[in-house]
Amino acid sequence: MQFDIGYGPFGSGLHYRPNLDLVYQLPQTRLALAPSSVNTICAEEVTESKLASGFDANGRIVYGQMEFSPETLPEPSKTVFTKAYLKLCNKNALATGKDLRFTVELVELKDVDYQSVRKRTKIEYIGYEVSNSQLKDQSTHYFIFDSYSLSELGRLHAEKRPFYFLIRATAESQAQNALIQWRIDSTDSPSSELVIHYINRRNHPVSPATDLSYSLENNQIKLTWSNPEEEDFVGCFVVRNRFHPPRSPHDGVKLYGGKDEYTLDNFSNNDLAKYYAVFTYDHVPNYSEPVYLHYPGNETDKES
Repeated sequence: MQFDIGYGPFGSGLHYRPNLDLVYQLPQTRLALAPSSVNTICAEEVTESKLASGFDANGRIVYGQMEFSPETLPEPSKTVFTKAYLKLCNKNALATGKDLRFTVELVELKDVDYQSVRKRTKIEYIGYEVSNSQLKDQSTHYFIFDSYSLSELGRLHAEKRPFYFLIRATAESQAQNALIQWRIDSTDSPSSELVIHYINRRNHPVSPATDLSYSLENNQIKLTWSNPEEEDFVGCFVVRNRFHPPRSPHDGVKLYGGKDEYTLDNFSNNDLAKYYAVFTYDHVPNYSEPVYLHYPGNETDKES
């Protein structure tokens, strides 16, 4: 491992710049979504406007399917989901002593029928499974999204696609005539719903800088570029790395941050090869993909 060792023929410069970092949190908005449609999907039929899951008389799985529309959510490009959970409320519990458990999946569906459900694309399990004994003890259950399922929910929102959930039963052995009814009527109290907390914040970067080039001015390396012409553009972050192209705004020595379209590398040894990168950013900040430049230095500066 080698560190930046400052001035001299083997150094690449030191920088001492005071800085102040301010961290703040935007207020969150809570939105509770009622299901836009629910179905009980059996092998022989699909029952609309009823939500049940378990096993039928022949021991085949009965799926409960819920759909939530993202139409009431704000513009995806400026919305970040911070947390979410699915609240399910059961109407009944099973008298059986079998160890029945119920899981919730976030899925992608082509059609609402038994074969499509069996061939569904599973995105992620939501929260933890609940057992029949838990259904007996309480009627309200919370399935909390982890970071991955929350990001997938954001992806579906960005694609303006509905959110599909399946409630599926599992059992340690064959089970028959075992159905749990779930509350979905808005007059029910409590009722099943999808609760999303979000903040209004831009979630994608502005365009990268263009035309990055260098020149020597008063024995200093001068970098120039062109900023994007976008309303949310705040500035550029310029980074130098002695050994490889900077992979992030923090992967190297910071040279500049602001709206100018040039900067001088005041403390670098011009004889040494190095890499520069320019990242644009917005108010969040979201950083763009970097624009790279390789400074060759003195051609005699090569490894033997």
